[in-house]
Amino acid sequence: MADAMKMLETREGAATLSELFNTCEPLKGPVEPDRSYFLTSLSSPFADVVQTADPGDLVAECERLENNTGSDLEKLAKYIKPLQYCIWTYDLFKEYYSETHAIGVRMRTRQWLYQTCTEFGWYQTQAFGDTFKVDLFYQLCSDVLGEQ
Repeated sequence: MADAMKMLETREGAATLSELFNTCEPLKGPVEPDRSYFLTSLSSPFADVVQTADPGDLVAECERLENNTGSDLEKLAKYIKPLQYCIWTYDLFKEYYSETHAIGVRMRTRQWLYQTCTEFGWYQTQAFGDTFKVDLFYQLCSDVLGEQ
């Protein structure tokens, strides 16, 4: 994660990350909330595995990650790419889930977001450093759902 954070400090590094991780739109570099949203997108697959794991799943996922070749960042990209069509930017997420007449999965996810924002507060943050903080989720809740 430290390598990605350092790369996000420059436009060239952000462009490399966009290509490496197949972002839907080019990353803007150190601009918030895009920076934090991208970094949390890199951690989300791991949170998903942990939340739904059966015995042996975590070991299998670690092996899948470690069996990739390249630098640690390249291994991470190879691990994440098959799990997502492309990694959204903050603006794409906000635009997609701001739609109030959504149906299907989009509607259910918006409802989950509403419940998380207004009742649960189950945000995935990092305890060490400033990779992504709870402020990202407060802003996301406000931007998508309005002031509550």
